[in-house]
Amino acid sequence: MKILVIEDDDVVRNTLLDMLRFKEHDVEGATSAEEALVKLPGDYNMVISDILLEGMDGVALLGKVNEMTPKIPVVMITGYGDSLLADKCSQNGAAGFLKKPFTVQHLLATVEEALKK
Repeated sequence: MKILVIEDDDVVRNTLLDMLRFKEHDVEGATSAEEALVKLPGDYNMVISDILLEGMDGVALLGKVNEMTPKIPVVMITGYGDSLLADKCSQNGAAGFLKKPFTVQHLLATVEEALKK
């Protein structure tokens, strides 16, 4: 499965990429929503995006991804989330929501669950 990961923090992005590579996913990273939109639509099966990004935020990106590639599940991640933010993401089409910090197991379970939707 090919996954695009959008995260502006290099350490977090690289950790996410490593976690997903561990399960043999084909992954690519982007540092901003704008960079991600250039890469989409590609042959991605999933998008994982941080919510707080420089420039366009993750919620706005979620809307753009859903317009461009409505069948690709999007998992949103944040270190500042609450149930209201998770609900907002779900209402805007997110297939999953992760709050930092999360474990490898939680990430992989969320990815698998999002693919089923």
